[in-house]
Amino acid sequence: MSIESSNKPGHEEITHNGWSLVYSPEFIQYKEKYKNIISKVKRVIEGDQVEGIEIKKIQEASEIEREYFLLKIGTDEFFIKKMPNVKEGGVTEFKAGMDIESRLTKSNIGKVKAIQYIFAYSDNSIRYVVSRYEKDAENTLYDYIGKLRVEGNYTKSKELENRLEEIQNCLFDYMDIRSGNMGYNPITDEIVLFDINLKKDSLIESSDDEL
Repeated sequence: MSIESSNKPGHEEITHNGWSLVYSPEFIQYKEKYKNIISKVKRVIEGDQVEGIEIKKIQEASEIEREYFLLKIGTDEFFIKKMPNVKEGGVTEFKAGMDIESRLTKSNIGKVKAIQYIFAYSDNSIRYVVSRYEKDAENTLYDYIGKLRVEGNYTKSKELENRLEEIQNCLFDYMDIRSGNMGYNPITDEIVLFDINLKKDSLIESSDDEL
């Protein structure tokens, strides 16, 4: 079953017996390039050693039970987010990324993009989302604006704050549209959005479920 998307044809979703996964055409290329990639990566995340695959934990599990990994296979680098025991994420985050990228592309903000996920998996106990590793996401917009203020460069910090406000207005119905969820590359002047999943109405629906 194809996901409806005006600018991302070819993305596929499979749902079966309580689990679902979604992937991009790019993932198929990696799957052909690296045989048995899914099972091998799963083993590495669980602590096994697999020849040709390196994994580094970027952030330890926190109170919100997320773990972030940098995965290296051959010359390719990937970002993996693991989310056990959560209701949202994985496939829903993949789809949110597609929607966000489409809306940003249609806007006139310029030099802003969303992380492009290539694979996601969700079931009742765990969720994963995978993208190519985005170096621009290593340093947050929040930290860079703070650095500019310390240096007294208020002109540039104000410019970035205005762009942030434009992004927030464009994605008004999403939660967590903040500078801490955006990477910034001062060389290219590009902003990249990540870790954005929930819409505001989903929080209301979740609260209703608990009543």
